[in-house]
Amino acid sequence: MFSKKILLVIASVLLICNVAFAKDRVAVLDFSNRAELTDGEIDFITKKVRKVTRTVLPTSQYILMTRENILEMIGERAMADCIGDCAVETGRNIGADFIVTGEIVKFGGELRVSMSLHEIKEGNMLKGVDAGAKTILQIESSLNQKTQELFYPLRGSLDNPKTISDGKLGGGGSAWSAGGASEVVVEFKSTPQKALVEIDGQLIGETDCSRPMTPGFYEVSFKKLKYVTKTETIEVSQSNNKLSVNLTPDFGWLTVNSTPQGLAVELDGKPIGKTPITKIEMTCGSHEVMIQESQYFPEGQRVTIDRNEHEKLSITPTPKNGGLKVVSKDKDGNAVQGDVYIDSKKVGKTYTALTVIKGKHSVEVKSSKGSWKGYATVIENQLIELPVTINRATSGSIEMVEIPAGSFQMGSPSS
Repeated sequence: MFSKKILLVIASVLLICNVAFAKDRVAVLDFSNRAELTDGEIDFITKKVRKVTRTVLPTSQYILMTRENILEMIGERAMADCIGDCAVETGRNIGADFIVTGEIVKFGGELRVSMSLHEIKEGNMLKGVDAGAKTILQIESSLNQKTQELFYPLRGSLDNPKTISDGKLGGGGSAWSAGGASEVVVEFKSTPQKALVEIDGQLIGETDCSRPMTPGFYEVSFKKLKYVTKTETIEVSQSNNKLSVNLTPDFGWLTVNSTPQGLAVELDGKPIGKTPITKIEMTCGSHEVMIQESQYFPEGQRVTIDRNEHEKLSITPTPKNGGLKVVSKDKDGNAVQGDVYIDSKKVGKTYTALTVIKGKHSVEVKSSKGSWKGYATVIENQLIELPVTINRATSGSIEMVEIPAGSFQMGSPSS
């Protein structure tokens, strides 16, 4: 009789201990492959999520079920294809308390990993997150952060272990001590500055700033106009009291050069200045860049501006040309061979048909018998003849020479 009582007491103690130290079982199923990744890449992503899960959830409260255990119960095919309500049913079949499922897709030129956390008892989805990157090699950082966020709903349970504290029998009172949890002053910084900081959805100020916080897990967001919002889950402690982030611009930049320089530029039909246009801020998307000058045929390019990227264009428009032939003589009517300068640049000889861009230009003739300076207006697609008289005089009145259509004006001659 006595031994039976002892056995009953021992069994009761074991039952109480088992309840007191019960641990929740967490299962991470293989992710569904909708992005045509290789088996090795899928395995990398799933293992990464399991590794972060093990880091986030303390072993004192949670058991992470191994892949081998799960495979023995449901098989590999079902493990990868089961999401949503099926995931909850799978969790019940394998005796899990929480289950993580994921789906990998390609969207907008990026890889997206969509993850969900389900609570099995009531069949509720507690949280869903999306990690993304342009390539599989770049996704690890985002995957690490988003997996931590996935377990944010379990944060409250981390502060309340499932253990039964030893009780003290007897005693009529206890010594008084100051209540309240100790706080840590946390610093928040961002590049660029003046970003709004939200903690668990509540605005606290803009960077750079600092606030006292009780140690624990928090969801912190940095928001700034024209920049991508950045959200991180952090654990505040005496040794972890600073958070600094670099925000990604939600815009790009554009530089426009031309040959020659100094040409008018229109962006999406609106003038923005003359080349060179250097690193102007641009909204993301498709834009039209055009060179619009009366002396050139319109020329441009369509360019796509990506987030945080700098696009550089170099445009060489086709000129609208005409012809100019300088016929030079001395005061006695003798032909004079000389060098012709257009806008101070030597372009050829007299009595030669010269190709010149349309419009008004300064013209100069230099020869051994003297020189001449004046102006001529070149007409598009026409060859005009410019007669000039070489004169050694140092001064004199303006000499006018008529040519077809009044296409040029003369200045004073010089030696």
